Amino acid sequence: MPASAYNVGADAVFTLFTSAGIIDTDASAGVTSFKAKQLTTLIKDIRINGQMYPAHLPEGWEGSFIYTRVDSALDDYFADLEASYYQGNDLPTGTITQTITNVDGTISEYRFEDLALMLDDAGNYEGNKEVKMGISFVAGRRIKVL
Repeated sequence: MPASAYNVGADAVFTLFTSAGIIDTDASAGVTSFKAKQLTTLIKDIRINGQMYPAHLPEGWEGSFIYTRVDSALDDYFADLEASYYQGNDLPTGTITQTITNVDGTISEYRFEDLALMLDDAGNYEGNKEVKMGISFVAGRRIKVL
C-alpha cells in the first residue's frame, strides 16, 4: 500500500516466469529488493553549425534482486539451466512481471521480456542468519501491460 504521497517497496510484486514454471518471488516468498535500469545508446548528431541533436536508442534492460532463500526453487532453476547448457541445449528465456499499486490505488504492470538470469551470489550460509541470494538479469524489452 502506498505511503502517503509516494510509493514504497512493498507496493510492488514481482512474478518470475521461467522454463521451470512460475517462481514465487513476492515479498512473503523472499524478495527483499529489486532494481532495474534501462540500457540506451546515446547518439549525438552534431550539425555543421555546432548544434547537437541528441537521441537515446533503447537497448533493453538490466537489473537485479536480492532473494532471501525460503526454498530450493531458484537453486533448482539455475542447476537445471547449467545442466541444460552442458547437454548442448538452447538456454530458455523467461519474463518478470512487475505489478505496482500506485498512490491513487490504480495498478501499473510491466513485463520484462526475453530475460536472461544470472546467479551472482548463491548465498552465504552462516550461523543463525538468513541466506541472501543475488540474482541479476538482462531483458530485451520492458513493456507496459496495464
